[in-house]
Amino acid sequence: MDVRIEGQRLIVTVRDKGRGFDLKKICQNGGLGIRSMRERARLLDGEFEIHSEAGKGTTLEAWVPLKLESEVGKS
Repeated sequence: MDVRIEGQRLIVTVRDKGRGFDLKKICQNGGLGIRSMRERARLLDGEFEIHSEAGKGTTLEAWVPLKLESEVGKS
């Protein structure tokens, strides 16, 4: 897992070298967990992406904007 700040964003990346999977199939079959992660990022004005390929592992990346303490709750 990698957590870093780039500009005005907090970025979290998780990678594995596992079997990977067909992302299209997961999304077509409901993928409640994936939808939940995307929604959580969206609620924080951020984004969430998954990159996976059979036999090549998976990378999950989420980023959210950094806010000053005085900005929290003003959106």
